[in-house]
Amino acid sequence: MPDPVPKRAPLSRDAVLAAGVAYADIHGAAALSMRKLGAAVGVEAMSLYNHVTNKDDLLDGMLDRVAGELPHAKPGKQWKSSLGSAILTAREVLLAHPWAAEMFLTRPARGPNRLAHVNATVGCLASAGLGPAVIARAMATLDSFLYGAVLQELNAPDAAALSDAAAETDGAEAGHLDMLSAALAKKKRKTTDFEYGLSLILDGIEASAKSSKTEKPSKKKK
Repeated sequence: MPDPVPKRAPLSRDAVLAAGVAYADIHGAAALSMRKLGAAVGVEAMSLYNHVTNKDDLLDGMLDRVAGELPHAKPGKQWKSSLGSAILTAREVLLAHPWAAEMFLTRPARGPNRLAHVNATVGCLASAGLGPAVIARAMATLDSFLYGAVLQELNAPDAAALSDAAAETDGAEAGHLDMLSAALAKKKRKTTDFEYGLSLILDGIEASAKSSKTEKPSKKKK
């Protein structure tokens, strides 16, 4: 008798989301469709709707899955170093999922992982002594820096492209492009620049926390 054909593992929401993330990592989220994802997991597109409501639900779930890879900053006396370390790791996660940074900026925070990450960051900043309004501003600044820096890094021209552009340009402009090309060739990743910008922001948050602690409440007029 012929060997029995092994049965495929039942499809689950987690498997669908994992396949979506894997597809987007290679082809980009814009190229993802229910038909292509169905083909990737070996089912008809309609079968996916047993696990995701629609494409928006799929994208939100994929993003929440990536958020599950993000470390949580811990509250306490070492809040600054904990937050800095978490954001540095978040950069690496986002670079590994090039489609995710823009979606984190443009899609509302949904899903347990995203909400847990936001909650952890709020708790970390609160432990520094910041009030709700300042925490909201600090988080907006950190998000803008993290996602903006990652998008810039992902889309910046590389050394080879700048060198080619310099070869097609005359005069001082060619010299400037050559200088920039040489600088990019010396450091393929911009970790140092990212750390520098992050330290400036964290120093500013720390200064705000110290200022709020030393401010004396104004006396009420009789």
